[in-house]
This record gives sequence, C-alpha cells and structure tokens, in this order.
Amino acid sequence: MKATSLVAFLHHIKIAKEFGEDFNRALSKPILRNYITRLDYILNDFQASIHFPDDVRNAIRDELQSDVMIVEAISDRIRLLNPAQREVVEMLIDMIIKGEEVMFVGPEK
Repeated sequence: MKATSLVAFLHHIKIAKEFGEDFNRALSKPILRNYITRLDYILNDFQASIHFPDDVRNAIRDELQSDVMIVEAISDRIRLLNPAQREVVEMLIDMIIKGEEVMFVGPEK
C-alpha cells in the first residue's frame, strides 16, 4: 500500500479545510461551514478506518496532527534559493529521510 500517496491526499484535504476556515473567518456569515464539516468527516473517518494497517493509520494521525501549512512555507522559501542552493537542500532532505546524522557547523571566529 502506498502510504505516501494517502498521506498527501489527506494533507491536501486538511489544507483545504484550513483555507475554508480562514475564508469563513473573514465573513460576517460563514458560508463554507457545511463543506468544512464534510472535510472533517473525511479526516476523522480515515483516522478510524479499519481498512488500513497500523503503519498507515499512524502516518495519517501524524500528518493530521502536524502543521500542514509549514510545508507551504518551506516551499515558498525554497523558491527563493538559487539552483545550487536548492540542490543542497534536496541533499539534506534525502539524508534526513535516510536517517543519517546531519550536523551544522557555524563559521569559525
């Protein structure tokens, strides 16, 4: 089972919910309440589903408890880097995913 695709699917649902709630906050009469309730239903249903193995349910819970907007913030910052800097960031991410130790050393004084 491809857990990463499922987590990405749920990640986008949670982002949609966040934007819907933000939109509603700007209105005197929230108009997206029913849609947000439906998104909550989907998110809660996936967390409790018996159709997924434990590792997938755990990945779902972890994703839903995280700050999904941080991924967008990281992407925004990466776009500001030049191509060589983006390659370094990609390499660091790959190392972290592999479980390798990454140490940052500040400039010598």
